[in-house]
Amino acid sequence: MSPGLDTPNTDPAIGRSGIDDADKNAILAVLRAETAAWLRRDFAALAQHWAQSPQTRLMTSFPHAGARVFEGWDAIAAHYRGGMERHPQTYDIDASIRWAKVNVVLGGDMAWVSYDQIGSEDDDDF
Repeated sequence: MSPGLDTPNTDPAIGRSGIDDADKNAILAVLRAETAAWLRRDFAALAQHWAQSPQTRLMTSFPHAGARVFEGWDAIAAHYRGGMERHPQTYDIDASIRWAKVNVVLGGDMAWVSYDQIGSEDDDDF
């Protein structure tokens, strides 16, 4: 299992989805690479992980900013670029992020993934 990921979900519905550990780990590796690109403030690498279409959505929730939804790649790209400009400090993913409540479900050639992404409490700026 990748560093920073909690124990895999043992929900029987996940087991019936037909996903094996190799597929699950490959899917989670892509998501971790996207998050690592954000933490390195590497917009080009981050953008490679996104479907750049009007149907793409990003949903975020932060204690100090509430929940927000960005609809369409243009809005998502502007959000990420603005965040990188306002907060240029880079971070190491393994020291800064952990994932909890990880669920991966396969359906055909699609994967649906949900997880809580939790930042380190060691760095108030982060």
